[in-house]
Amino acid sequence: MAIYDDLDRYTPQALLKTALANVSGQVDKREGSIIFDALSPLSVLSANLVTLLKTALTQTDIQGATGDWLDLVASQYFIYRRAAVASQRSIQVTPNNIPLSLGATMKTNDGLGLLWRITDVLTDGQYVVTCTTAGKDGGSDYGPLKLSPPVDGIKSIVFVETINEGMDAESDPELRVRIWQTQRSQGYGGNFDDYKQWCFIDFASDANGGLIDGMFFFPASRYNGGGSVKIWATAQGDSGAYMPAGSETLQRLKAFLDPVELSGEGAGVVPVGHSVDVAAPSADVFDLTVYVTLKGSATSITDEQRAGAESDLRAYFESVRGDCVTKYDDDFPATGYAMTLYLNRIESAVYGTRFANVTAVLRDGVQLDSRYDYTITSSSATVPALGTLTLVVDEG
Repeated sequence: MAIYDDLDRYTPQALLKTALANVSGQVDKREGSIIFDALSPLSVLSANLVTLLKTALTQTDIQGATGDWLDLVASQYFIYRRAAVASQRSIQVTPNNIPLSLGATMKTNDGLGLLWRITDVLTDGQYVVTCTTAGKDGGSDYGPLKLSPPVDGIKSIVFVETINEGMDAESDPELRVRIWQTQRSQGYGGNFDDYKQWCFIDFASDANGGLIDGMFFFPASRYNGGGSVKIWATAQGDSGAYMPAGSETLQRLKAFLDPVELSGEGAGVVPVGHSVDVAAPSADVFDLTVYVTLKGSATSITDEQRAGAESDLRAYFESVRGDCVTKYDDDFPATGYAMTLYLNRIESAVYGTRFANVTAVLRDGVQLDSRYDYTITSSSATVPALGTLTLVVDEG
């Protein structure tokens, strides 16, 4: 950091020169002299101490601290680095009449060497598997699974649903931002800033917690009176940010804020008398078929055009959700929550500079309406999400 760069001038040579300058001129100070040889190692030692001082100064500052040093700085604010969380997913085994035991291990042909272990039984042929390596890599779909060692009679094992995406350990920049964020808002007795602190910062730091990226917040006057609070929680999902939080994350958030069995009694972080309901909004999934005309002499849609159109369209859906949901840096939602998805913005996202024109956008075979309005209330919450995008060349 620039504020500490002045310490860099204290090199062994500079310190030795300063020391010799303070020795009487009547003493031989040439290289090899007694005083020169006596001061030289002391100058090196002093320079090393200055380097340690600079390290200590930078590593005890929020902006300069890294690694374990940053953990120590964060702990002064009762903030702790979010540990990596293993992905949990459900699987379907075919045939479903061959029972597998808890602890059975499986892997995929392509999956960064990741292993999954059965940790729960759902029903015949359906199980919950947990990745043995914590982190978000376990949340990716690597194709069919194979038991290790194999079991006779098993024809296929496939992922069905992601229960918990999995999270990487919190990085230094992410932890640093959380520290700064806690200093920018002040909570008091369960006010809005308190709930932001609890949901976005403290919940992420809790050893048994998780991560949410947004919420729709309804206090007592807009929900059920008398200290009641309703939170619709969102998290990163397959369709991008601000998607409905998973069931496990919701359970953990509820237990962290206001445990079910002791609701309203102050057993969580919220004050006595606060009863918090936690849920996830539902997703209004758009499986779209878009007809386009090609530019110039092009005869087919390229993989690059498909990928670019889908990426831009997912970004638009995410921006619609993100502009509505409350994030950590947002103010109290004085006017409530509402969002609108526009057909012309969907067309623009697909069109970009890729095609000559977008001629039709269909959902389940029906032309899309010009707009879709979503109003979030304490009793109902729905967010738009892009499912599949199919691009078709309009031959007409």
